[in-house]
Amino acid sequence: MQGYRVFVLLGAVVFTMPSHAQDTGRSGDGAIAEKYLTWAQKAIQEDRWAEALAGLERGMDFFDASSDLAYLLGVVRFHEGKPRAGVLEAMQQALATNQWKVYSPELGRLLEAETLIQMRRYTEALDVLVQLPPSADGICLRLRALQGMGNREAFSRVMAEALKTYSRDPRPLELLFTSAQDRQPTGVEAELMALALSRLPLLLETDQDLAYKAAPFIRDIEVARRLVGAYRGMYPGVPGSIAPALNLGLIDGRTAVDELFARPPQGETQELDKTLLQAVWKLLRTAEEQDRFSRSLSGFSGIITEDADTDGYRETQVRYEAGTLTRYTYDGDQDGLPDLTVFFEDGIPVRAELPETRGGGGSFAHTEEDPERVMVTVQWEQYPAVVAAQVAGVQYQLKPLAFFFFPLYFKRLESGGLWYPEREPFTGGIALRSLISFAASIERPSREFSGARELVDMEDGIPQRSREILDGRVVSETEFYRGRPRMQRIDLDTNGRLETRRWFQEIPDPLPEGGVFWGSVLESSESDWDGDGIFEYEERYASGQVLRLWDIDRDGTGKFSERLSYQR
Repeated sequence: MQGYRVFVLLGAVVFTMPSHAQDTGRSGDGAIAEKYLTWAQKAIQEDRWAEALAGLERGMDFFDASSDLAYLLGVVRFHEGKPRAGVLEAMQQALATNQWKVYSPELGRLLEAETLIQMRRYTEALDVLVQLPPSADGICLRLRALQGMGNREAFSRVMAEALKTYSRDPRPLELLFTSAQDRQPTGVEAELMALALSRLPLLLETDQDLAYKAAPFIRDIEVARRLVGAYRGMYPGVPGSIAPALNLGLIDGRTAVDELFARPPQGETQELDKTLLQAVWKLLRTAEEQDRFSRSLSGFSGIITEDADTDGYRETQVRYEAGTLTRYTYDGDQDGLPDLTVFFEDGIPVRAELPETRGGGGSFAHTEEDPERVMVTVQWEQYPAVVAAQVAGVQYQLKPLAFFFFPLYFKRLESGGLWYPEREPFTGGIALRSLISFAASIERPSREFSGARELVDMEDGIPQRSREILDGRVVSETEFYRGRPRMQRIDLDTNGRLETRRWFQEIPDPLPEGGVFWGSVLESSESDWDGDGIFEYEERYASGQVLRLWDIDRDGTGKFSERLSYQR
């Protein structure tokens, strides 16, 4: 039961439509929604989850006629590991529509609570669960929320209720075993453990994995050996059973190492849990076994995962190729959107992607998956010295060895055979103001010429001058004064000559946060269209009006004029 998944959420999505189904009130859209629903259910039954997801997203126009359709989209997004905000959005749509025929609002609330718990929003999850009638699914989710909050007293109280009311459900036992990892239960928890172990023989018929999960808490070694041995006879090589089997003497260290590093089926990526690696290493008894472990780990290709809070959801994934780091991913709030991704070349960090620090001055751009998520890509010159950063088409070239970003430090795993990255707890994110402060230049899309790029020279976070380049030609040059544009020469007709000059008002106010993203006021402009040194046309701006002047006789003064109102 990976992640202690509520059975009904993913295991019962293909129920047939009951006879008491109510009419949605929109027969046309309702009929189409029903067709999408039936097709998606069939795809899920055939384990074609990706196709079900694509089909349900195509049917989103009919969500206002069917809560079932929106609910099933949330289930599939959850199953496929999509960003959890999308799961919550689907549930909110289903509950707001309130047109149920196959599923129910209770199922929607359960999935909402499951998602909130995964995202560590425990209080919100408990607020959702309190609205539901008592059920085994609901009490298991309450236990998970309380476990995540670290509220042992409330956890024990609810666990006692779960063991009493749902005596044939194996999930409370699994939660109890998980919550007591690496410590010896005492007091009320010890009493609950004794009750759980007394029920273990009965519940093993429903969940055989309980055999090795319960083993550390069984005092009678022979009973534990018999349970784990019987389990491994039916399910050999299950990773979670390796450490208990080794500890109980059912296998030797050599066998444990070989099982741990056994190659996965063709086409699959090998995944190892960091806690399991550490547990097996600690149980190896001879130098030969330890050497075998170290050699296997040092050449490892695959992913090492880490679930630091033991909630069933991994926050960290570290990918290796022949023992060399290639990528690190961390999702601290477990919302399905990484909070930090670091890419390596030859085991050295070269690039990272992470959200911009909120309140960091200004805004970059938002990702499609999360409209409020602002992503930054940094490139290291020599870790941790950042040489460049890029955000939504804007590139920041930083001064050499001036800005340091140190999100990871590295240590050897217990075996000494592999470097493993750990998050540096005292390193924050990256704010816009930091990139601007340390930038030597900034390159961004032109505001006036499609396809052109603007290059802004910076000094101590203040723009000094800029050029806009289109197809290899300079089409604009701007001079700055105290960080704001003062005069611009621009090639409006893109004929290769900067025929127009623009003058900007001097504004004494301090620069807005973001510096280079200035808000300037145009004062006047003049154009020399034929290149003879005489400006034939001029515009002057003031008080919401523009005065347009033409030098018809080419004597250097505008004789013909008109005044128009305009809006900035």
